[in-house]
Amino acid sequence: MREFYRKSMMFLLMFVLAFSVATVSGVSANADESHIHVLKESEFSTYGANPPGSSASTHDLSTSNYNYQVESVGYRVFTDKWLTGASSMKVTVENWELIEEYGGTNDKITISVCQSGFWGDTCTSKVITGLSKGGSDYVTFSNLDSSTKYYVRFEVPTNSNRYKFNGTISKS
Repeated sequence: MREFYRKSMMFLLMFVLAFSVATVSGVSANADESHIHVLKESEFSTYGANPPGSSASTHDLSTSNYNYQVESVGYRVFTDKWLTGASSMKVTVENWELIEEYGGTNDKITISVCQSGFWGDTCTSKVITGLSKGGSDYVTFSNLDSSTKYYVRFEVPTNSNRYKFNGTISKS
């Protein structure tokens, strides 16, 4: 009986130790400002296939940048979080790459900053053209309300081409 208690206590101690290490690791990973949000255009994706829902978390641009990576897009992807804390927002597109080509325009992306409302989403859009392999560019959006929740939509021409790129959304 004594051996059973000793083994049970050892197991419990190991469990508590493992749980505390996992929790501390999780906290430090979330606190890292260089965290990259992977946005995916897929029916199986939970990050980026649709605009953030009402229960999605919020990223405050006044405290850190929102770094993102798009692995493959043929139409549109969205930020997976609401963005706040900026009256002016800079959206960069870096490392532009055409990964599947079927013809048509291959150097253009439309970036929109959107706000959800009772009557639907209101978006302001800007277009970047002339992107080449490895290229980068940016757009800025002004006159935003820093306390309002926004999301960003990235949209490429619908000609079956697929692209990958990454970048940063920051307060400008």
